[in-house]
Amino acid sequence: MATTEQNETLGILVCTHSSLADSLKQAIEMLMGPQENFETLGLYEGGDVFSLCEEIKKQVGNMHTKKNLVFTDLFGASPSNAAAMSLVDIDAVIITGVNLPMLAEVLTLRGQQQDLNDLVIDIVNKGKDSIRTITKEMLSKG
Repeated sequence: MATTEQNETLGILVCTHSSLADSLKQAIEMLMGPQENFETLGLYEGGDVFSLCEEIKKQVGNMHTKKNLVFTDLFGASPSNAAAMSLVDIDAVIITGVNLPMLAEVLTLRGQQQDLNDLVIDIVNKGKDSIRTITKEMLSKG
């Protein structure tokens, strides 16, 4: 049975094509250690949106959290569409275009008393700000 403390924790589900979600979780746990209420789902060849939608609802429900974020890889693709369909039955915000810096940011900030909308803005900004180009010219100037 979930405790009140668990209910206050922000639930995080990463839902992607293939094993990307599992790989992101492995990488983040290598950097930050094991995480509670942090689950993954992958859509594999032959899988369908409706089954994935049901799995999303099940995973979010199993976390017993009041607030949830569902991260997906591609806006408009099957994992994002399944997550959007699940919003009828779960309380969550979906963030598309997941990357490792976004997950590190949410896991760092989720224990703080921060408005969910502000947290989402911070996470999206971290994801965008982490994308950089490195060229030879930049390295030779240093």
